[in-house]
Amino acid sequence: MTMYLPRGSAVWEYYGGHLAITAETESLWLVEQATIAVASSKPEKVKPRPYPVGVREREETTEYVTSQAEAWRKKQQARLEAESASS
Repeated sequence: MTMYLPRGSAVWEYYGGHLAITAETESLWLVEQATIAVASSKPEKVKPRPYPVGVREREETTEYVTSQAEAWRKKQQARLEAESASS
């Protein structure tokens, strides 16, 4: 069912990757890369733009970072409480 959705639609933006951008955008990125490569002294070092990261992946990353920060805060709070109790 999703195979009929056009590139750059909200569903593909959610998942990320090459389908998250339109074909026109991808073409412009390739022209940009070629233009930069021609003007560069080391054209083989010019890399193409990475495809966008999906919303789902960004949410997962945010959740992971938040959980790690919360665990660190709890551990830090426990250390402070233990330190104040021993004083």
